[in-house]
Amino acid sequence: MNPIKKFNIIGPCLPSKHYMLPVLPRLPGIMKMIDNENYFIIHAPRQSGKTTFIKTLASKINSDGNYYALFCSLASLRGTADTKKAMDSIADLINVALKKSHIHPLKVLAFPDDAIPESGEAVKIGIMLNRLSVSLDRDLTVFFR
Repeated sequence: MNPIKKFNIIGPCLPSKHYMLPVLPRLPGIMKMIDNENYFIIHAPRQSGKTTFIKTLASKINSDGNYYALFCSLASLRGTADTKKAMDSIADLINVALKKSHIHPLKVLAFPDDAIPESGEAVKIGIMLNRLSVSLDRDLTVFFR
């Protein structure tokens, strides 16, 4: 028996549990942007489906097999005024996202907690992303939310 679906207004939607419109048709040109190696921002009001869209897109990308996709939540940095501390934390959050990944090549590239490179601000992020890019057999798309 299928579980009873309900409306969801408190977080990402799951098609098996929540009523929702099809996600990917909402931004039909997004894969072309990724294929063209473009950067983009998804800007929309609260509770309009941004996180659901990004998570669905990352799953699609990983299942298609042309790229790897990593979803990295920056929600814990909300309200952080110290740029240096925030940049350092982003590297840690990328590592958390790698550890939580269901994609084996991404999961195995996570740094052990005691081996995250020590560097200043954005350098640490660059070291991590560079390590990923040279270690993977496909291009990596990173989604920050």
